[in-house]
Amino acid sequence: MATFKKCKKCNLEKDKEEFSKMRTSKDGLFPNCKECTSRYMAKYYENNKEKQKLSGIDFRKSNPSYRSDYYLKNKETNIDKNIEWRRNNKDKANAMTRKRRATKLDQLGFMPKDHEQRMLDVYGSKYCMRCSSDKNIHIDHIIPVSKGGLWCLSNFQFLCEGCNISKGNKHSTDYRNEGQKYDMLVYMSWMEKCIR
Repeated sequence: MATFKKCKKCNLEKDKEEFSKMRTSKDGLFPNCKECTSRYMAKYYENNKEKQKLSGIDFRKSNPSYRSDYYLKNKETNIDKNIEWRRNNKDKANAMTRKRRATKLDQLGFMPKDHEQRMLDVYGSKYCMRCSSDKNIHIDHIIPVSKGGLWCLSNFQFLCEGCNISKGNKHSTDYRNEGQKYDMLVYMSWMEKCIR
């Protein structure tokens, strides 16, 4: 049995794994390879953005219960996938949970997506600000969210796992030195000017 197929678009012979499945074709595969299909779809979407947006809006209006029906129909599968994703992406899952809690408490301050990189830009390197360790570094809230601290750059410091866990949410100790506090203050005031 042949393991290769020729793409109708780029005319290159590729492994069958490079083609999407298509029940209606003789060989059960799409005529174009995934790469060509992806390029075509990206170009089509770029040229028809408004049409795509409207079709999505129309679909949601004419099928208001589609999402809830889909969820109920696939509840067990979705729960299993969610658990698996959370297991494989603990850092992202924890960040999402923290952000949701902060939003719920209305404590979400200025928080860019690349906050860890921005902290590195300000502080210079990623090490524990209490014991100077560079192993298992966490981003710690100086004032814990549960005690009214904001979920924002100016309320973050790097702590190693041990120091962060021992600190917990019991107190709001700022382990940054005066230079680091000043650098973050300057950075945050600069960011506020850029946002305005």
